[in-house]
Formats: sequence, structure tokens, C-alpha cells
Amino acid sequence: METEELFLDNQAENESLNTPNFFVTCLFHVKDDHVEDFRNYISQFVIEARKIPGVLAFDVVCSCTDMGLAEPKSIKSHVEFMLLEKWVNKRLFDDSITSPFVLEALQYSAEVQNLVSFPQISMWQKVNGLHAEALSADRLNLGPTQQRRNSESNFLHYTVSVCADQPMYVMTRRRTVKKSVNPTVLLQIMCRLAQLSIESEAGCISYDILTSRSDEGKDDVLECAAWKSKEEFDKHLGASYVQQSESIKPAFEDNNTAKFWMRHSDGLMESNPKEIFRMTPFLQEGME
Repeated sequence: METEELFLDNQAENESLNTPNFFVTCLFHVKDDHVEDFRNYISQFVIEARKIPGVLAFDVVCSCTDMGLAEPKSIKSHVEFMLLEKWVNKRLFDDSITSPFVLEALQYSAEVQNLVSFPQISMWQKVNGLHAEALSADRLNLGPTQQRRNSESNFLHYTVSVCADQPMYVMTRRRTVKKSVNPTVLLQIMCRLAQLSIESEAGCISYDILTSRSDEGKDDVLECAAWKSKEEFDKHLGASYVQQSESIKPAFEDNNTAKFWMRHSDGLMESNPKEIFRMTPFLQEGME
């Protein structure tokens, strides 16, 4: 693949529907005494959010103390959850913010004060190709709302068959590129490493390289990969090309360690969440 085809304009104003590669993360620091209700609350929200036109994937994950454990990670009296969202483009994401059920969800959270701080939203653009979900035309969800099973996840089009009824471990690592470094060359190296992981390791489900679309952290790069198990990730760390990739560390201002998140097979914290807040069902007209 030619470089100009691989790296899309990170500041493009006229985004094409033919290049779906927009990605959003939303980090929540939930107070310990609100975790149970939050699991239902966020699952209720995700189920409705998946109906929004332009959504390719919308899942919630929780931080893990250890990749082999299914318990959320508790730090300083709070538990971390994160939304992973794949969109056709930024415009459709922006349009979704004013949906009634989104505003109702925010209002509920403010009223019960279940968070330590306001959710941290970061916007990204995938540079190593397009979202896998977009390869299937019916995933674009640009027309009238499509009917889906509430528990169905669209994180990856083959995830359920690969990890049926098993948790999947998602890795994220955010790093800042030094001003003196050529970002194009660095991204080429990172994309090649991601490609090798997918092609040569059976345990690697996905490996995305993303650049920031936010004003804050505009020089940041995010790695977001999914693994079948801790053992498979340990094998990845021992691969010769991963060992050799240590040479790119000086290109970053920081080398934050990877964070790991548990994702259930349906991409929800509760498959059949109880109603935590009154929510207006999503309607296509609400996007107009």
C-alpha cells in the first residue's frame, strides 16, 4: 500500500463516507459505591447508542488488575470504564451529541454524582486502513435505524465467533511523539508492526494505530489492540519483531505502559441491564 493511501489527512474538513476511520474513547472514573448501578447504566446507554446512524461499533470495557482476571481495577476508590466507539466520520459523531437520550444520560450522571470527574473524551483517526466493520455495507447504518438484538456487539465483525462467551482483552497505549521526529516514518513503522501482529499471531484479533483528532494531545498516537488471552499477549511480547521495535521508544516524549481492559463477548457490562434512568428511545428524526 502506498504511503499516501495509508495515511489519511488528519485535519481533513470534507470527510468522505467512503473512508470510515473515526474513533472515539470516553474514559469514566466511577466511584466505588456506584459501580453496580453504573454497569447497568452504561450498558443501557450503549444498547441505545448502537442505533445511531454512522455507528460502526460501540462497546464498553472495564480496566483489569491482571489480564487473567475478570474483575474491574480499583484505584484510589474508583473503577475505570471506557467506551470504545467506531464511527463512519466525525460529522456523524458530532451530530449524535445532541440526541435526547445522550443528554438524558449526562443529566442522570450529574444528578447522582457517580463519577469522580467529568468523562474524558478523546477523538482519533485510524491510520492503518479503515474500520473492519465498514467492509460490510450493512454496517454503515446510514439509513433508517436497523433492528439489532440488544446484546449484539459490532466491535469486530468476527469477534463473537472467535471469542464466543469468553472475555477479550483490549490493550490501549497512548504516547506523545517528539517534535523532532518525522511522524510519517514513525507511523509507517508502527503500522507495519501492527500488521505483523495480525498476520503472524493467531491470538491477535485486531491492532489499530490511531492519531489524535483533538486539539489537546494533537501529537499523540494511540495503539488499540485486542487479544484472546493473557498467554497470547505474552507470546506477542516475545516475538522478535516486537523486541526489535524497542528501538522506536526514543521517538516519544513518554513511553506509558499499556493499559488492559476486559471486554465481554457482547461488548456490554450487563447483557440485560435494568433501567437505571428514564431514556427517550433513539429516533432518526432526532438527528435532523
